[in-house]
Amino acid sequence: MPTSRRRKGNPDGATVEAPYDALLCYNFYLGWRAIQEFYGPAFPSELNPQRLYVLGVCEGDGASVRRIAEALRIDDAAVSNMLNRLAADGLVQRRPNPADRRSVRSVVTQKGRDLMTAADARLRALDHELETQVSRDDIAVVARVVRALLKARAARERHLIEPHDPGA
Repeated sequence: MPTSRRRKGNPDGATVEAPYDALLCYNFYLGWRAIQEFYGPAFPSELNPQRLYVLGVCEGDGASVRRIAEALRIDDAAVSNMLNRLAADGLVQRRPNPADRRSVRSVVTQKGRDLMTAADARLRALDHELETQVSRDDIAVVARVVRALLKARAARERHLIEPHDPGA
């Protein structure tokens, strides 16, 4: 919770009811904000959740842009831009793919591994702390809802892409 709200004497973060409180998207927005604030201290300045996730996908033998894009469910151009910034920060190296010299794999550097190790330990400690306040069952429900939303999005995208027969 932002410090300003705490200073105003609202320690539980309760807010005035708003017209969109029942909408799933609004609740996920609020949830995402709470997650960022809760887990924020775990991330060194060079990392954020998305960058850490990319490093995790690139660990070991490295990963192609396509593989990272599929894991994050974002487009290749966004991944390429992110990898360029990670490489500029010394967290990944772009190397030719030994199996196919035309493609490139991004591999985590030692600096990237060190940051991942530090963040991982802090994330696990925060996860343990969170489990004292949110039940594992509730966490599992959130995970199921997210998977269902991803399936719904994929179905919607398929529907929007498939040609429609106006005579049907």
